[in-house]
Amino acid sequence: CLTAAKPPLLCMTTYSLSQLSELIGEVISVELSDTYWVRAEIASLSRRNGHGYFDLVEKGKDGLFTVKMRGNCWANVFTILSAYFEQETGSCLQAGMQVLLEVEINWHDVYGLSLNIVGIDPQYTIGDLARQRQETIRQLQKEGILDMQQSLTLPTIVRRIAVISSDTAAGYEDFIHQLSTLPLYSSTPLLPTLFPAIMQGNNAEASILKALQAIAEREDEFDVVVIIRGGGASLDMSCFDSYLLAATCAQFPLPIITGIGHTRDVSVLDLVAYRA
Repeated sequence: CLTAAKPPLLCMTTYSLSQLSELIGEVISVELSDTYWVRAEIASLSRRNGHGYFDLVEKGKDGLFTVKMRGNCWANVFTILSAYFEQETGSCLQAGMQVLLEVEINWHDVYGLSLNIVGIDPQYTIGDLARQRQETIRQLQKEGILDMQQSLTLPTIVRRIAVISSDTAAGYEDFIHQLSTLPLYSSTPLLPTLFPAIMQGNNAEASILKALQAIAEREDEFDVVVIIRGGGASLDMSCFDSYLLAATCAQFPLPIITGIGHTRDVSVLDLVAYRA
């Protein structure tokens, strides 16, 4: 060795990449051999040949990823696990959900670190949505906007209706049919103006907000806004509990009437609306 600070290659223990990978695998198999319950958000989920492939993440307060790992759920487990989750929650596993998963830690020489998913607790996902809902309501109350819609006035005769719904939804068709049977409109047929929106899934919130913006730009043309979404699983309607959508509707310049889900379903959007 020429110096202690920079020993030449002959003085160091070296590893081939495969040897290092084998060492990592041995450490994981010995030290991390148990299964672990892990809280995470599903960033993406794809299904191929019966297997489920997850990108699991954790986000900071700024919404950026602080951790990201791959999760694999092999077909023999995924078939049972996904069916169990859907039975308990009424909704399929999908991106954006907070989940509690039982995992094994796996190391592969080519694919690196991943988590083998062997179990799930559906009640965690349901509980997380309930917690977020209560936080949204408290925030709206704190800002004094929960009841703002009640200060608006609905015209005695409503004729100019802006509707936000999916154009293929059964709920929208029912609404149009009911309007056509009202004596008030028998002499003057009325066709509301539809602002199509996605009413379920990750893009629903942004789509509904876009429709509201389009209506706001034509505010003088309408008496009321009606937001329609038929019944379904509670997780499928979680977008109607979002803070941004609820706050936008609470402060909207036109009265908003909601027809969301079944009678038993009460979303945060229902609470802030002029009438549900």
